[in-house]
Amino acid sequence: MRIKRVHVDGYGRLSDVSLDFDSGLNVIVGPNERGKSTLRAFITDMLYGQRREDQAPGQAEDGDLRRPWVNPDIYGGRLWYELSRGGVFEVRRSFVKGRGRVSVIESGPDRDITATFPLLSNREVNFAGAHLGLSRGVFTAAATIGHLNLDGLGDADAMARIRARLLAITDSGLGTRSADEALAVLQERIDHLAEACIAPLEGRLAEVRARLADAESRRRALAPLNRRRAELRRRIAGLEAGRDRLRGLLRRIQAHRRAGRLQDAERIQQRIDTVTQQSFPLVPFRDVSTAKLHEAQQARMMADTARLQAARRETELSRMTADLEAIEAAAASGGGRPPTPIPEETERRFHELRTKMERFSGRLEEANARLRQIEEQTAGVQRRLADLPDFTRMATDPVEWLTQLANAFTLALRAREQETAARDRLLNEVAAARLDASRDADLFQDTESFSERLRAFDEARRRASEKRVEAENRLHSLGALRDDLKDRLPGMAWLSGVCGVFLALLAAVFLTTGRSPVLYPGAIILLAMAYFVANWAAGRRQHARMSRQLGEAQAELDKLAAEDSGLSPVEMLLKRANCGSLRELEARYDRHREETARLNALVREMEQQEIRVLEAETRVPKLFLRLQEAFLAAGEVLEDEDTVQSALSRTISRYQEHREAKRRMSDLRNQMQLAIEQQRESQGGLEKTREALDRVEGQIRDIMRDCGCAELADSEDLLAALRAYADLGVRRQSALGQAEMLRRQLEEGRALLEEERAERDGHTQTLHRLLDAAGAASVEEWLDRAEKAREYRSLQQSRLALEEQLDLLLDGLTLAELRRAAAEAEGDPPEMTQEQAERELARLEMELGGLNAEHGRLCRECRDTETGADPAAPLKEEEDRLTRALGDARLRRDALLRAAALIEDASQRRHARIAPPIAEDASRFLRVVTGGEHGELRIGADFGITLDQAAVKGLEIAPQNLSKGALDQLYLSLRLALVRLLSANGEAIPMLLDDPFANYDDQRLRAAMGLLKEVGDSNQVLLFTCREDVGLAACGAGATIHEI
Repeated sequence: MRIKRVHVDGYGRLSDVSLDFDSGLNVIVGPNERGKSTLRAFITDMLYGQRREDQAPGQAEDGDLRRPWVNPDIYGGRLWYELSRGGVFEVRRSFVKGRGRVSVIESGPDRDITATFPLLSNREVNFAGAHLGLSRGVFTAAATIGHLNLDGLGDADAMARIRARLLAITDSGLGTRSADEALAVLQERIDHLAEACIAPLEGRLAEVRARLADAESRRRALAPLNRRRAELRRRIAGLEAGRDRLRGLLRRIQAHRRAGRLQDAERIQQRIDTVTQQSFPLVPFRDVSTAKLHEAQQARMMADTARLQAARRETELSRMTADLEAIEAAAASGGGRPPTPIPEETERRFHELRTKMERFSGRLEEANARLRQIEEQTAGVQRRLADLPDFTRMATDPVEWLTQLANAFTLALRAREQETAARDRLLNEVAAARLDASRDADLFQDTESFSERLRAFDEARRRASEKRVEAENRLHSLGALRDDLKDRLPGMAWLSGVCGVFLALLAAVFLTTGRSPVLYPGAIILLAMAYFVANWAAGRRQHARMSRQLGEAQAELDKLAAEDSGLSPVEMLLKRANCGSLRELEARYDRHREETARLNALVREMEQQEIRVLEAETRVPKLFLRLQEAFLAAGEVLEDEDTVQSALSRTISRYQEHREAKRRMSDLRNQMQLAIEQQRESQGGLEKTREALDRVEGQIRDIMRDCGCAELADSEDLLAALRAYADLGVRRQSALGQAEMLRRQLEEGRALLEEERAERDGHTQTLHRLLDAAGAASVEEWLDRAEKAREYRSLQQSRLALEEQLDLLLDGLTLAELRRAAAEAEGDPPEMTQEQAERELARLEMELGGLNAEHGRLCRECRDTETGADPAAPLKEEEDRLTRALGDARLRRDALLRAAALIEDASQRRHARIAPPIAEDASRFLRVVTGGEHGELRIGADFGITLDQAAVKGLEIAPQNLSKGALDQLYLSLRLALVRLLSANGEAIPMLLDDPFANYDDQRLRAAMGLLKEVGDSNQVLLFTCREDVGLAACGAGATIHEI
């Protein structure tokens, strides 16, 4: 099919636009937003309509998007196309919604043949499908290539994406899903069927069968349970009979026991009768009250006590009267009043002065003793100070000074160790760095300014490459021009010869006829011949010049090749270093330079470290000599460096001891001064106190003489005299006080005697009142009557206790009934005791309870077994239903597996059939577009696309590393090959290309245009582009250009 002409009445932004197309390559050029893509969509819609193939009749969703911008009511157009087998057809379409129509007119007879074509399910006339043999989807996917089709290429899995797109076109024709995707969908449905249907059905079927088996096993398990229940019921019946026998035996035992209790009951009854007889004489005293008896006893006791107290009081008053009379007589015979007492202030002053005098004497003795002790301690401290070094001649703080020296020495030792360790570490690092730097030293030892030379070499190689490319291009262009001239020269010579022949004929005519008009065409032919001869001569000269230039270009190219064949020093270095590229060699040189710089830095650091080690080793002996001198002054001798700390500790201990001794000496001096002062103060205070004491003693002696106690006043021991004087005054004063006290006591005693007599009389009256109320003459009579009342109550309590014992023995029976029971129990006693019978009965009841519990458990187990078991009939029906459903699901799965196998087999056969011609054409197309830089393209049986390793300017490029432009060219070659294959056995399919050259360089763009020009000879190509370079390349290829 070849599209001859289109006329757009109204479609999108296009309105009243007509274009005529040639049979080959047609390029539609125009800026963006001018309607190129709209025109491409218009051609497709004119051929196949706007309804989708998978929709019901009606317009597609994007139909409204193409509605004309100017006049929406004029929506449609016309298209003329010609078939390869002959025939021109005109298509008239209107896309107006609700009024859409299509007409197919066969040109020539000019008749409407629309009715001769079938209608699709979407009510579209399938004339394009009938003529092309392709549906809309196949045509759009295979014959239409736009820039959007190439957007997904260029990433890591580009080859896989290209394969997927080609498979989608070849397998489904719609370009949306391939056989692999269909197989994946089928496999997904198979997996879903297996997971969501078959597996649950199998699980449910297994569950139902398990329940059937469980129901059967439950039915079989009920038989032994029923047998066990029957056996338990027999044992329970036997145990219940034994229990009834034991209960009867217990009743017999109880009857014999009642007979035994009869004697006890009769004995208790006799005691009750005896107690009743004893209580008869005491009945008159049963109401005697004892409530006031205690009060009467207390009243009698109080009256007796008051009487005795009054008698004692009278005796005491008599004795006190006699003592008073004796004291008054003694005082009258003594005839003296008490001596004048020593004033209290004077006596207090006397005692204070004596105490103060004793205190001063004690202090004086203590001061003397303390002074002697201090003198002894001072002598000891002085002896200790003589044994210690004199630290006062050293620094202000010797300990701090020595500690600083020792710390400085320790720091010097540590610094020496650290510097030595750092030197050893640097030695190791320098050795390692020297080893690292020596690896590439042979490569780079004679190389100066290697980086500049490397960059110069890279620049020279780049310039040589550019010169070589320029020489090759010049050689190709000169060859082409020379070949063009070579082709034109014969034509010029032939035209010159033809003009010469015509000129000779005209000359012959003129000579023979003599007609001058013949000279005019002769002059024109002569001018033409001169023009052609001149052009031929100029062409010869130009050809010779181009041949010479061509030789020069070839010589220059050979010279460049010869220069490239030799190895430069850098290339020799590359070979020696076994590096694949200059970048790798430069990185290796950078690493060598860094290692050399690091080695030099380490060497410099090593030299500085040696200086630091020497300084550290020199400083340690100097500090040690200073320490020896300092410690020698402190009484310590340093032998080596390790004894510094121990010597420092000993020196600090001695210094602390020296400082403590000095402090002790100062304290002792202060204490001695204090003791001397205390001695002086005590001596003075003692003398002053003795003078004051003499004055007070004189005052006291004067008072004693005035009172007639001259013996006491002249006594040497004034303290003893003072005591005797005080005793005399006390005795006289005591006698007077005792007489006065006896008088007061006599008065108080007489008053108390009257009170006690009144209390006695009151208690006596109370006693008589209580006795009269009790009806007794005395308290003793009342006590006898109360004792008889208590005896009566005791007998009544005993009678009640005996009656309770009798009730317990009778156990709810009367004595007569007990006698009848004893009469009934005559005969042999039971073979076992009541305790034995009760134990046996308890054992039987326990065993019976266990059997009843087991019987209940078996009943529940049987009931549970019968309850938990499902009915077999519904389960059997469920099993049959699940079996049928599982068979249906497995049948659907087998059908899907069969469909997948058929699709896989059909796709493999189709791929095997179409892969070789597509690969052959695509390989040729790719070589044409890329100028032979890419290898052979192969398509496997699984339609896997492989491309031989490409060689570009001597570098090998793997297919997965192709650029975006190379992938676009590979995809274009495959699509062109596919269209050629689809057109091989039918109508030639026109191709619609929408700017697929976004990533092409100029050279490959020109090659691609040449390829499309070649393809256009068999398949019409409509190329839509907005790029001027594409238009120029197409023009150079001889394409027809249409501006829009």
